Amino acid sequence: MGKPIALMLLVLIVVASAHAAVDVPLRDLKAAVTAGFTVKSSCKPGQVTFAFTKAGEERRLLAAQGIPAGDPTGALAAEIAYEVTMGKGEAPRLAVIAWETDGGSWYKVAAVPVRLGQPASGRVSTAGLTQTAFSQDTSGQLEWDNVSSVWVGFIFDGAAEGTAMVTGARLTDTAVVPTQPVTLINLSGKWSDSHDPAVKTTISNPAEGPGGKVCFKYEYDVPAGRHMFACPGTAIIAEDLEGYKTLRFQLKSDIPQGMRLLIQMSEQGGPTYFIERPAPGPAEWTAMSFPLSEFKLATWGAKDDNGQLDLAKLSTISIGSHGVPVNARLGLIEVCEVEMVP
Repeated sequence: MGKPIALMLLVLIVVASAHAAVDVPLRDLKAAVTAGFTVKSSCKPGQVTFAFTKAGEERRLLAAQGIPAGDPTGALAAEIAYEVTMGKGEAPRLAVIAWETDGGSWYKVAAVPVRLGQPASGRVSTAGLTQTAFSQDTSGQLEWDNVSSVWVGFIFDGAAEGTAMVTGARLTDTAVVPTQPVTLINLSGKWSDSHDPAVKTTISNPAEGPGGKVCFKYEYDVPAGRHMFACPGTAIIAEDLEGYKTLRFQLKSDIPQGMRLLIQMSEQGGPTYFIERPAPGPAEWTAMSFPLSEFKLATWGAKDDNGQLDLAKLSTISIGSHGVPVNARLGLIEVCEVEMVP
């Protein structure tokens, strides 16, 4: 074999190695955390089974622990095989926690609930994991080559009873691609009400949405002649928004002339991104879509070091209006079915 050909083969081998796929099973699966549950657990090779009852309303994690059987550097998702049956309560969501040898731990919770009553598999993004509040990490970032173990399991909200099995798990560099919309907020949850002192507002949750669904209703009485704002906001409850492209909700509105619909999404720490639409808005319930790529960094929020909307850091959304009203009058914004769409 000539030297040029040998050198070319060597280069190809090096390049292939540098781009080798990550496909790392978790070995030695065993029960890891059951606090908050009355539970019986059993293990056999490649499988952990829980028979559980949870009486409290607080959020709890039921999980198995595995050890990466190889180098997981570059992992973008945890793929979890499972089977869950529920005798009581709502379907849980998949969760993953990566533990580093230096004490750091990093987690992610899937956006959508698991499928019930049949063997299934789901994937949780491991790109942009969030550090747990109870851990300390000297580097301030997840280092996969320092990960000693991984927990995979189920997040339960509210009372629950049933069985849950983890029948296998692996780390992969195939990114999670969402396939269905996810509910972004609790319309009947707690809303803040940021507005000019001269504006009078009313918040309610009547069953006036499409098909009689509960909606968020915001009425605001604005004076004319100067800039006004009326911007109610609430917490984002979806926890894994990676791969979603569009904000969508049902809207019914009557925004005063001179003002505009103003949607703001804020990251943890203060950076705010916004998008606007002209008044008065649809008089009847209409599905509105807002591509995330069109949101712009707001000058009135905190500085953003990377200058881009980070879905993993989103904490709140505000749906309101601002501008200079031509006439003093009552404005109306009603929203329903607030979702992120792939």
